[in-house]
Amino acid sequence: MGTLAGKEEGKGLPRGRHHLPAEEARARQRARILRATLSAVGELGHRATTMREIARRAHVSLSAVYGHFPDKETCVLTAVDEAMDALPATVEEHLAALGDSALPSEQLREAIRANLAFFASEPELARAFHLELRAAGPEARGRYFAILARFAERGRELHRRGDPEGAARTPDLAYEAAVGAIEQLVAARIHAGRTDELPELTDDAVRIARALAGRPGGRFAR
Repeated sequence: MGTLAGKEEGKGLPRGRHHLPAEEARARQRARILRATLSAVGELGHRATTMREIARRAHVSLSAVYGHFPDKETCVLTAVDEAMDALPATVEEHLAALGDSALPSEQLREAIRANLAFFASEPELARAFHLELRAAGPEARGRYFAILARFAERGRELHRRGDPEGAARTPDLAYEAAVGAIEQLVAARIHAGRTDELPELTDDAVRIARALAGRPGGRFAR
């Protein structure tokens, strides 16, 4: 799975006797549990996922899962949070590759494309976040909307970089509306089992962002 948890952290313990330090062995086990959580939630949905199923997929005992997380909700939230931590750096890497001479509109398009490509490369995370997190209880719903708010703030930051005056005149609700509209397109595509096609939404998502958050004639809309 692409970026999720990192290839090294996601490794299982060696077969048979091993001599890993206890701290490293525990970290690897925790990473396996988190990967198994996203696998289960992505395939079965939050409601049907159980701690026992997570343990089965992680190839650990049920008590081992409870040794790391007190309940399923905490396990799911942690798995989503830690997987999502890789997204900002991924987007910044893509923007840096454009170079300082890139137009604001080019930066906008690349940022959106990088976000969509990230989720396309992590289908289990995509389903867990975009489709299942709101069904995982009040705290998880709050986390879902908080992450969308971070997306909106990143859009504002990108706007400020390329067109500070235009960003100053753009209300916060415009960025939130753009994120909400794009999220609807993304969630529908994932629900239809077409997660790998998410990057194809780039042009539509750019048009939505420009229409809602890009002042007509402004640098962000060019």
